[in-house]
Amino acid sequence: MEKILVIAPHNQSILKAISDYSKVSELEFVMIGSKEIINKICWENYLRIRNYELIDIEGEIEISMYAKSYIEKHIVKNIILGDIPYVYFEKIISCKEKDLEAISIVDSRLKSGYIFLSSGPKRSQVDFLDKKTSIIHASRLMNKLGVTNINASIVYPKKKEDLLETKIIKMIMNELEINNLNITDYKTIKEVFDEESDGLNLILMKNYDSLRLFLDSLEVFTKSKVATFLLAKDIIAIDCEETSGYDNIFFSLFIMDKLLEKKIVSRAS
Repeated sequence: MEKILVIAPHNQSILKAISDYSKVSELEFVMIGSKEIINKICWENYLRIRNYELIDIEGEIEISMYAKSYIEKHIVKNIILGDIPYVYFEKIISCKEKDLEAISIVDSRLKSGYIFLSSGPKRSQVDFLDKKTSIIHASRLMNKLGVTNINASIVYPKKKEDLLETKIIKMIMNELEINNLNITDYKTIKEVFDEESDGLNLILMKNYDSLRLFLDSLEVFTKSKVATFLLAKDIIAIDCEETSGYDNIFFSLFIMDKLLEKKIVSRAS
């Protein structure tokens, strides 16, 4: 079983989710952070974590530097990013912002099956080439989770330039000839949850800010569970800055566990 590296799990939600999930899973965790803070949280909240190793490091920079060396030495590919600034994460995995993809998975009562959402890199300005890369990354993740037929749509305000970008993206993706990928016509947010859109499972937003606004609204009004992952090279990380709250982190661990199961099965076969 591959180990999951947990960087600075200095809050109750992260540690409780790991504690509860460790009771029903064989996942192994390596936690890098303040032993004093972690033990205090576990003690005060009656948390007991199975199958873990704790490396005692103090300070954001020190934790980040140690995590970077640990990843390089042990070839870790599965990460939980806790109380560490996002800018440090780029240094930890030696990745530039433009190569770091944010993809969210939503378990909503409004639709059957998971909804996958992306906007391209985690920044306010993205172009149609970023969207192309986003679709490729999302489709690979969906395939790993057993989603074979991908029905994607781009959700924008109705502006002429957005409609033109939608047509360009559809043209580019058709040229790539990705199996089982269908990009439907442009949709509004309201249309996403219409009965006619029941098969829709991949949503592309205009930029990261619009994605976060959509997800925050979905959580508040529908009590949906949201897992946000950062993808870079062959690394996948649970972004606890965006995936906040016990339910969302527990759901994220469930998804990561599924991904690891798929990897083990593919290796065995």
